[in-house]
Amino acid sequence: MTHLTSKTQINTSNNIHAIDSNSFVVSERKFLFQMGDQLDGIYRVNSGCVKLSRNTADGEKQIIGFYMAGDLIALDALADGFSHSTAVVLETANISLIPFATILNQDAKFDHHAFMHQLGVNYNNDNDHTMMLSQPAERRLAWFITKFSDGLAKRGMIANKFRMPMTGTDLASYLGMALETLSREIRGLCKQGLLNKSNRNIELLDMKYLIKIAAGGNADQESFANANAGWETSTNRTISY
Repeated sequence: MTHLTSKTQINTSNNIHAIDSNSFVVSERKFLFQMGDQLDGIYRVNSGCVKLSRNTADGEKQIIGFYMAGDLIALDALADGFSHSTAVVLETANISLIPFATILNQDAKFDHHAFMHQLGVNYNNDNDHTMMLSQPAERRLAWFITKFSDGLAKRGMIANKFRMPMTGTDLASYLGMALETLSREIRGLCKQGLLNKSNRNIELLDMKYLIKIAAGGNADQESFANANAGWETSTNRTISY
């Protein structure tokens, strides 16, 4: 199966295993594609998690998204056939290639309605992310946590206890804050009794107030009072982010 023209790791037999003509598995920490690769189409994530990044004008890497089952990636290649971002698999992923010809030739077997719907979802998510970057750090973090949890719920997964697939450095980059700021904000949410964190494992304790913070409000005294006992346990942990 030829699905891109590049020298990235996905072309080696150790990293890719054909499932059918357009689906394959990519191992954790391997590249799906890199900036400048010529692609044959766009990709749909069927399982696992994929990180997208771009290099800024000054050479810094900026994380632009984390994508899970049902999400489309490499949409920027629709413009000229080349990727303008780099995709790295964070959790072993099943990926499907959607050839440009399938999209543009209106293949009768291709669900264009579902495709257009997912394009809209991607667009709205990108807009939400852009708008959120101008908000206070606590709100940005609460927005991401609730959005990630909601995504798990929509995929039929446990939404209140989960493991973050990304590193703290990557999450801080995505949210436009320093790693130290991210660590401080996580400690703050733990102190408020809204969540517990151990390494990358997250337990949501008060989704109501996390949603309130994500919407621009603040957790009130009731949340603090409800969390007094749990706070002593959670704050003694080492926060690695």
